[in-house]
Amino acid sequence: MARTTVKDKRELARTVSLILNPAVMIALQMMIIIRAFAVTPEQLFKVSLPFLLPVSCYIIIMVFVLKKVDYDFTSRMSRWPVLILAIGGLLISVPASLQMAPELTGFLMRMLVLFVLIATVTFYWKVSLHMVFFSMTVMMLAVYIQQSLIVMYVFLPLLYWARIYLHKHTPSQLLLGTILPVLVII
Repeated sequence: MARTTVKDKRELARTVSLILNPAVMIALQMMIIIRAFAVTPEQLFKVSLPFLLPVSCYIIIMVFVLKKVDYDFTSRMSRWPVLILAIGGLLISVPASLQMAPELTGFLMRMLVLFVLIATVTFYWKVSLHMVFFSMTVMMLAVYIQQSLIVMYVFLPLLYWARIYLHKHTPSQLLLGTILPVLVII
């Protein structure tokens, strides 16, 4: 029987982190929103554009073009521009949703509260965004699609292990990242 090497474990941890990363979770959340709120992709696109466009552009420029920030935004201070752009975009998206897709307004307001909480905590401490977005996606599946999908939390320990193994977070940072969206979504 082949032994699992440190390299194999590291590769598995990276793969888990990549598959369950915030960008993938946001894409899943958008599909959930279209189904759960009965909005068209065009409505969702228009309402989320002020939120997603600046954040996406910042990530592309800073991470991939200029290589000033690592993809995981490991440094607590490197998260500030993304959080400020997200909050600013949501401050535009919430009133825009009143005109374009009023059924999304409550959800966007909860997102705004979540991002303000994350930004406030980030001022002092680091929160696991992987856990925030994974936990939020599972909660959205359970609340908006079918309650039995809460079972998706079975993948939480795997993501928890991956983030610890890669030395990206402490257990308490992961726990807070798991709890915050649950409190806001419910």
